[in-house]
Amino acid sequence: MNSNNRSVPAPTPAPATPTAAAAAHFLFTPYVLLSSLKKKKNC
Repeated sequence: MNSNNRSVPAPTPAPATPTAAAAAHFLFTPYVLLSSLKKKKNC
């Protein structure tokens, strides 16, 4: 029962982690590009 309960939460964060990482990457990359463009315009 303990091993079965341990196996249930394990697969839940596994697929969620790459999805969250991909979402953060797609949101973070344009933000970095925009900030770098703004810095170039200021300089």
